[in-house]
Amino acid sequence: MFSFSLKSRVTPARVGVAVLTCWALSCGTGFVPVFTGAYTSMEYLERSRLNSEECADLVVNKWFGVLAGIVSFWLPGSIMVYVYFKVYQVTRRLRHEERRVTVNLGKKAFLNSARPSESNHNNSSMSSNSVSVKLQRQGSRLSAVLETENEVAATEQHRKRESGAAKTVGIVMGIFLACWLPFFIWMPLTAVFELYTPPIVYSGILWIGYGNSVVNPFVYGFFSREFRAVIAKTCR
Repeated sequence: MFSFSLKSRVTPARVGVAVLTCWALSCGTGFVPVFTGAYTSMEYLERSRLNSEECADLVVNKWFGVLAGIVSFWLPGSIMVYVYFKVYQVTRRLRHEERRVTVNLGKKAFLNSARPSESNHNNSSMSSNSVSVKLQRQGSRLSAVLETENEVAATEQHRKRESGAAKTVGIVMGIFLACWLPFFIWMPLTAVFELYTPPIVYSGILWIGYGNSVVNPFVYGFFSREFRAVIAKTCR
């Protein structure tokens, strides 16, 4: 049976490389431009030094607005959508394959259970030897049926677990993209076309993005049984 083989593919070394890459990109698009002042114009930096309270909003220059949006959202978002689409294709193919296997196993179990047993026409002269053979054959058929039913149940459980994981990942990814899409549309547009943003609109766009972090625990708690078990164990 096909498996995603997470233990063989998601190794500690690969996880470490992925984490370091994420932090490197975060530093390159966040810490470095902000602390060096490269994210905005010299006029805005001068005004922020004179009056920091009036310059609390994020005002970026054109190159940073476009480049940061591509590196922080559009590129990883596109990769996420592509990877999830491939996962969806695999899970759909698995569902069809396992359904076909289940049907074949069910047919096999039915044929094994419905196969007529060999009996002697003269019941009065049936020896204890033939009775023993008959019982052994019936026992082997029953074992085959039970084994087939166990295989079908294991296949169905595996399919549900994989489908549930893919569904949870899809929902988390969709919420992330929906929450941060307004911000990463607003930032390059206002930077390139030098548009004015009312403070209430800016705060609303920013807090929609921050809301993604609030929603995630509820999504995992609602759709992931393992997550609920860990939280329950932690709270004890």
